Amino acid sequence: MSFMDAAPDNPSGRTAVLLHGTNFCGAAWEVTAQGLLSVGYRVLIPDQFGFCKSSKLPEVQYTFAMMADFTRRLMDSRQIGDAINIGHSTGGMLAMHFAVMYPDKVSRLVLINPPRLTDRAAEGFDYVPLYELIEQERAKDRASIR
Repeated sequence: MSFMDAAPDNPSGRTAVLLHGTNFCGAAWEVTAQGLLSVGYRVLIPDQFGFCKSSKLPEVQYTFAMMADFTRRLMDSRQIGDAINIGHSTGGMLAMHFAVMYPDKVSRLVLINPPRLTDRAAEGFDYVPLYELIEQERAKDRASIR
């Protein structure tokens, strides 16, 4: 499995795992990764098997369970305990499967445009844009410096 593991200049001790959707690669997360790195997150970005720079295994039945298992193995190999898992599109579906299978590996779950979800705001779930979450982290960092 191909991946990027980026370390921030000023580590906060927090890690984010960015999970891409179908028809995307880990490289699609560049702007998000830069924002997270700027507030101290270590950022792990896998190219799931069958996508982009990772091997394409024709004899394998690709499932969310399989991809979640390989993501956990990657986290373990990089000595990552728990992380904020951020998934886009079908990467959001993967992030949800991952959270159900490995709840101890997920400190937060962030879904960006996952398929087949109803309007979560109508159900009482607050929507907070990612840029606002990043600004909240920057504000925490500024407050801790004082």
